[in-house]
Amino acid sequence: MAGSALHAGYAQPVDPDSAYERLSARLQQAQVEASLPASKVPDAREPARRAPAPSGPGGVDTGDLVQMGKAALRFMNSPVGREIQRSIFGVLRKQR
Repeated sequence: MAGSALHAGYAQPVDPDSAYERLSARLQQAQVEASLPASKVPDAREPARRAPAPSGPGGVDTGDLVQMGKAALRFMNSPVGREIQRSIFGVLRKQR
């Protein structure tokens, strides 16, 4: 066993953190951050950046609509999209 190529990677025993240990560490970190004043708490998350508001009529950005339309056409040209079309229009034809 000692001559195996895998022995080097698996020879040392590993004791990974349990879920309890990870959750208790998060709880302790949250308690420490709650005790600090708001100005000294480091903000790990960056505020979400939003695109500028669309200036078109009704607040609709036509560039986004064009992209959505192209994506829908690409999907309907895929095998899954064609199968959905066949199932929908096949059902409609049988009802008449």
